Amino acid sequence: MFWEMSKQQLASAGLTGDDLKAQLTLGVIRDAARDMIEGRVDAMLCPAVPSAVMEINEAKGECKFINLTKEQADYVVKHSEGYFMQDIAANDKRFRNKSAVPNAICFQNAMFTSASTDPEIVYGVAKAIFEHTAEFADAHPQAKYWSLKHRPVANAVPYHEGSIRFFKEKGLWTDEAQAYQEMMLKKQQALKK
Repeated sequence: MFWEMSKQQLASAGLTGDDLKAQLTLGVIRDAARDMIEGRVDAMLCPAVPSAVMEINEAKGECKFINLTKEQADYVVKHSEGYFMQDIAANDKRFRNKSAVPNAICFQNAMFTSASTDPEIVYGVAKAIFEHTAEFADAHPQAKYWSLKHRPVANAVPYHEGSIRFFKEKGLWTDEAQAYQEMMLKKQQALKK
């Protein structure tokens, strides 16, 4: 997932992996952050990932973000499923960053379940989370972002019919979301074959 997004970040500047002196693909952000802290890696291409930012900041001080321009960030978001652009203010509790990070590429947090899970259960979980966010908002820096006002529907993977029902009730399920849903379901069916 992060390699695909990194390729899009490079492409937004007219580059490919071949333009790098060397590259190492790590599937675990913690390993990449450790390699950066220990001097084996000079830079990381990834979205704003709280665990990596916090770990590097605690070990080495402030991470130096080389921000994408708005045009580059728009390109990455357009070509990467599940990502969105957000300006992150200085001292955001999620990232513990000292300076602002404009045009940050972020991934939509999600919960996953089997398509065969009872729709009433999925509906109930979505309702419980989104209608009671204030009750657990202080439990974790990310918790307050699991709310109806912070991008609850994002195009990444197909949504369960129980969650779609909830988002429709709240007026958040758009024609665009439905079209994307149908495209992803067709894509999954083709992959199954």
